[in-house]
Amino acid sequence: MIKLQEIPMHNAVALLEELSKAGEQDSALCRRVAAKIGALLPSEYYFIEQNDAALPGRAALAFAAQGHRNLLLFQHLADVALKHLQGSQPAIDSVQSAQKVLDSMEQLDIETHEASSLRSALEVSSRCRIPFQCRYWVPCLTQDNGQQGGWMRK
Repeated sequence: MIKLQEIPMHNAVALLEELSKAGEQDSALCRRVAAKIGALLPSEYYFIEQNDAALPGRAALAFAAQGHRNLLLFQHLADVALKHLQGSQPAIDSVQSAQKVLDSMEQLDIETHEASSLRSALEVSSRCRIPFQCRYWVPCLTQDNGQQGGWMRK
């Protein structure tokens, strides 16, 4: 017999996804998977060993499909999704996962400070994907005399 603590996080989320596809709901399993994810997701283990940018979004959708409203869990999911968005150019998986977390929180009518921060980061991230929108102007030198000659995009 396999115990839940022996199953990796992504497999536990996949189990909830399959239950939802079958139209079944299991609140006891949701509580146990939420406890597992809540314990491992905020830890350094997740970022060193797992570092799966899609996991927070998949987990949020699975819990939303099960109708499982766990405030602390969704705070952790939003935090991790936000960490994946940080950096100069976040991966598209990170952006999609963060959007799934927000969509799930809205579906379950959960509003937290972490959701607001994630929403703001997503807005900035979407603007940065438009060419030249996140660029800035810097002074440039003219070639002949070394004096400031104007401004250029950087």
